[in-house]
Amino acid sequence: MSLRRPLDLFVVSGPHGEASARLQLLGAMVNAVSYDRALSLMKLGLRVADAVVIEDVHNILAGDGPIRVANLARTIYALPDWVCMPTGARWNSIPIILIVDDPNVAHAMEADLGFITCASGSVTYWRYIDPWPAIYQRIGDAAYRNALQRLEEMQTIGYRFQMRDGRWLRLVPPMRKRRSGFGTELETALYNGNADLLLKRRRAPDDDWNARDVVLLEPGANERDLYLYEHLVRHGSGEKEMQRFYSQRTFVLGCGAYEVRTHPALRPAGTNTIYPDLVQRSFNDALVPKPARVIELKRLDAKIIVKNGLDHQFSHDVDKGIMQTHRYGDFLSEEKYIPQVEATFGESPNRIEKLLIVGRASKHDRDRLDYVRRWQPYVEVRGYDEMYEEAVSRFAS
Repeated sequence: MSLRRPLDLFVVSGPHGEASARLQLLGAMVNAVSYDRALSLMKLGLRVADAVVIEDVHNILAGDGPIRVANLARTIYALPDWVCMPTGARWNSIPIILIVDDPNVAHAMEADLGFITCASGSVTYWRYIDPWPAIYQRIGDAAYRNALQRLEEMQTIGYRFQMRDGRWLRLVPPMRKRRSGFGTELETALYNGNADLLLKRRRAPDDDWNARDVVLLEPGANERDLYLYEHLVRHGSGEKEMQRFYSQRTFVLGCGAYEVRTHPALRPAGTNTIYPDLVQRSFNDALVPKPARVIELKRLDAKIIVKNGLDHQFSHDVDKGIMQTHRYGDFLSEEKYIPQVEATFGESPNRIEKLLIVGRASKHDRDRLDYVRRWQPYVEVRGYDEMYEEAVSRFAS
């Protein structure tokens, strides 16, 4: 089984562009923005991306699409070094991919400008071959080479890493204080330690790791992850094992590496502290609130539906999980808890989505399962096997 790499992409396109949707279907996590907002969002330092994709949306009236794409790419590479992501990566040092329609223009731009340029409309309709998987592969290769170079530079300034499960994990940042004062600044050509919000995060080699510790994902790591996922689902693993798997490999939930919090403490008034299993959110995106998703996990061997007389309904485990998910979601959306939510997550989301993962859907008749799901439209109820199959179909080449 050959699988595509999970990528976080910053896609700049127009209202009729197809890059965002096509790359998302291939497995990428996409931050889609317009031309006039791209630079300002980079300067705010709120986004994390492996590469920048700039799409030329065909405009007959303007006729200057490739020029506009090239000018924006030049402007990004000319950004000051202080314009960085929350991970410390500099925006002017990550790969930029230009997508144009004409293959001749693509070859000329790549030769003259040095950017990675792809032609999305290079095959006629009567002999159509989808170009987007090849485009995705080129983006993934460029992002991997860039991340590898950044990791090597971080090692030269004193960072320590650990290799585990096909991932380079950050252990301890370099000591800046010396006997003679402070050491040199934590900066390289691709990395700025002064902008790294995760710099204070220290993890001992024996501690459990999560997605925030990952600096580089080796080729084939997600393929091994999905084999492990299949093993956990088939052998009836416990909730804690599944929660650990999801927090470490967030791409199987359809989210990027910096978007999942495990067991955040929520303190409703007049009752005990509650702890959702997982909360998926946009990383440090306080100025532009996005939806958040509350994810509750229940037993893998639990039944999803049971027969009640002549009818079918959700089982007790599912009903209990739905009530918990509603409780967590209601807390995050209540106005009086906004200060607490902002203190915990850095933002107050503008919409709450709810997901309950429980049991195996394959053990039930799919028609009956879909019928029962219609009676609970506010909470998405999925089986662990459904989540696995969706992850495989998303990244399979």
